[in-house]
Formats: sequence, C-alpha cells, structure tokens
Amino acid sequence: MKLNYNTQDQTLVIQDGLKNHHFLLKLLMILNLLNAILNVSTFSISNVGFMQLVWIFLGLVSIVVLYNLTVKNTTLEKIPVNTIKGLKEYSFFGKKRLAIVLNNGKKRDLVEVKTPQEFKEARKIMKQVGVKDL
Repeated sequence: MKLNYNTQDQTLVIQDGLKNHHFLLKLLMILNLLNAILNVSTFSISNVGFMQLVWIFLGLVSIVVLYNLTVKNTTLEKIPVNTIKGLKEYSFFGKKRLAIVLNNGKKRDLVEVKTPQEFKEARKIMKQVGVKDL
C-alpha cells in the first residue's frame, strides 16, 4: 500500500486496489441477490422447504453486504484532508485494522496496513497531515 500526502491539493493519496475489490464484491452480491430472488420467486408459501430458507438467508446477507459496501464504506483514492474526521483502529475477526473516518459518516479501510511497522508509519503520516485518532 502506498499512503502519501499531496501538499499541492491537500489530499491523502491511497493506492491499494480497494476500488477493484469492492467492485467485484458488489458484482458478486448483486448476482447472488438475483439468484436468490429467482429461486425464491418460484415457490409457494405452502411448500417452504430447507432450500427456500437457505436462499432467503443468502438474499438477506447479500442485501446487508451491499448496504455496507455502498452506504457505510468508500473507496476513494484521493481524500481531501478537510473531509477527514479521524483515524480509527478497530478489530475485525481478532485482527487490528485501521480506517479513515470521514465527516459524512463513511469510512475508508486501510486494508494493506497489517504489521506494527505499517501501523506506526500510517499514524505518522496522519499526524503530519493533522488527522487525530478517534
């Protein structure tokens, strides 16, 4: 991951390929949702079986994932510093992760920051820019 501060236009530049990853996830969730809708639309209430319940569950999971990917997260690669609220550390399945929280409520995950050295480097860059920890 490349995390740089562009002093000319006062933006934080992140190059980690998250935009492509999110696009593929959204595409797969849309296909999964369409598949669930097609499978659930052919059954009647009187013959609800195990497979229909599985498809309903998969459809609901796809809706939740799509909501999180589109409404809660962002994949911006150039983030203006004045739109950054702060840097947040959180735990995901027992692993520590960093995210940039924006003023509009969205967050930008720093998925490539994994080692303690990378955590220190990211925090150092954020401190130089003037972004505080949340």
